[in-house]
Amino acid sequence: MKKRTILLVASLLLLVCGCSLAKEEYSNDHFTITMEKGFTEKELASMTVYYESKKALMSGLKESFESLAAVDIDENTSIEDYGKAVIENNKANYELKEKDGVHYFTYEKEASGKKFFYLASVYKTDDAFWLFNFACDEKNKDTYEPLFLEWAKSVDFK
Repeated sequence: MKKRTILLVASLLLLVCGCSLAKEEYSNDHFTITMEKGFTEKELASMTVYYESKKALMSGLKESFESLAAVDIDENTSIEDYGKAVIENNKANYELKEKDGVHYFTYEKEASGKKFFYLASVYKTDDAFWLFNFACDEKNKDTYEPLFLEWAKSVDFK
């Protein structure tokens, strides 16, 4: 009886924990991304797209080659150079990294008295560069950093 109870409790824990990390595909006019369930698309004036859940958020900014021409960024600019330009433009000393084909940098910032962890990934499409920011409460960094990378890797532009 004791083994059966332990197995039942273990099975329930796996079920509950597994459900909280269930994946869902989110799609809009620009791209498709796979993140955990629970995100809602919302409007944010300064962003092309914005998704929010109770634990994390994702924002995406599309910058056309035409709009970037004033700062000497065009279709011949590499993803690495665009990423470095974003970092430099923010007067920051972040390190641009590449893992599994994703170019990204991480940083922490305080907003409204709370510390947040961010992972920013950069992409190049036929007509633009994109900057995605994934964010969570800083205390959840260890949980979300690998998830953010997984989500960033899943982006598929239309």
